[in-house]
Amino acid sequence: MPNCEKCNDKHTDPINPDMPCQWCRKEEHADEMTIRSIVSRMGKEFENLTLDTYPAKSDEQKAALKACWDFVHNVARYSREGKSLLLSGNYGTGKTGLAVGIKRELGRTRGPKGWSIPICNEAEHFFPALGREYASDHSVLTGPAIAPFLILDELGLTPPEKIVITDFAMNLTALDVWQTVIDHRWRNRLLTVYTSNFPLRPVADEKSLAGFYGDRFVDRLRDHCTVVEITDTGSMRGDGNE
Repeated sequence: MPNCEKCNDKHTDPINPDMPCQWCRKEEHADEMTIRSIVSRMGKEFENLTLDTYPAKSDEQKAALKACWDFVHNVARYSREGKSLLLSGNYGTGKTGLAVGIKRELGRTRGPKGWSIPICNEAEHFFPALGREYASDHSVLTGPAIAPFLILDELGLTPPEKIVITDFAMNLTALDVWQTVIDHRWRNRLLTVYTSNFPLRPVADEKSLAGFYGDRFVDRLRDHCTVVEITDTGSMRGDGNE
């Protein structure tokens, strides 16, 4: 009986040997449920979006799509070099769609057992990761914070001063959480795709990640990521929302 094509394990279904094993099928289902939770707020037109079907119209969207394909095709090199990807730009220009496309492509080509690709878009998702035993040495980080592959969507969505963990001894803000998580992923060369509606640094009077979180935070992101900017003003969905 042949091994599973996805994970090369020997638990292939004896009745349908060409199908992925039961463990891969379970992970595929869980992976698709994660994608649906994101696309549910993006609109029906994104439900089956992949990098192959991504509707790149502007030159910047085409360049961003090319960068995403480069990331997928050279993911081993990105991992060795400790480099990740930051998709930055205006609302509705397709950044989350590209991130979901990367997720689907890597899930398809690498197999679910090879990649754990949770999507998070709020600092609150890291409550279990930091918990009440928060430590600056990252020793208590768990869950999505230490996943081998993470899509962190809409960086800058949570105000930096917002208290996201409260304890008798301390209050942790969104900035505390992001600094710890991103620093951990940078130091451990963990692959990450970030998206943000804000540029790294201010252009004219626009809001920026530097304005929200400070120069040190932005410098760490720049060290960690290849930055791709989509500054088109038009929305892919025509409603001005990401």
